[in-house]
Amino acid sequence: RALLFCGAQGAGKTTLLLELLKDRSFSLLSDDTPLVSRNGTVHHFPSRIGLGEDSPHLGDFPVLRNFKRRHYLPKRLLDIGTARLEITPPLAPAFIFGLSRAGSPAFRRPAAGEAAWELARSLVAGCGVPQMAEYFLRLSPLDIVRKGLILASRVKTAHALLRKTSFMVFETGPDHAANAAALKSFLRSGSAPA
Repeated sequence: RALLFCGAQGAGKTTLLLELLKDRSFSLLSDDTPLVSRNGTVHHFPSRIGLGEDSPHLGDFPVLRNFKRRHYLPKRLLDIGTARLEITPPLAPAFIFGLSRAGSPAFRRPAAGEAAWELARSLVAGCGVPQMAEYFLRLSPLDIVRKGLILASRVKTAHALLRKTSFMVFETGPDHAANAAALKSFLRSGSAPA
């Protein structure tokens, strides 16, 4: 089953992904932009993985490419093919995790509306990922209609995900291995570790 991780820039999504991929029972769907069909199925889209300059995994991969970004800190790009990461076929989602920073790993149920807000922000609007570029509107009626159709499709997809997937808030601590271990324990038991 697919696990989706949402969170603001710097929340630790990529770091958690790379920690999980050390375990052969996990494989990759995507780093920044997984494709989710209207029925909620998650499809792979493994273009590349972007590591921040402070990533603890920079030394794990000998070949990284520098990538300077406007308005954001630079990243180092890891080519999926070079890294020989296993790619997962399309999967039904099991959990969506909203990541936030804390002192130690912990899980909690979202507050009312928190899951819907996170999906509206990250999936529908595409905040923080390249798909945001689609929303640069031209002042033509045809373009406005096209962008409206994209928006409507994403709203339907977010609704499908909320209906068939559990959403949890995962508060991650500074120890990356402990975060991965806490998540694995959660997945094995279906509840937060004591």
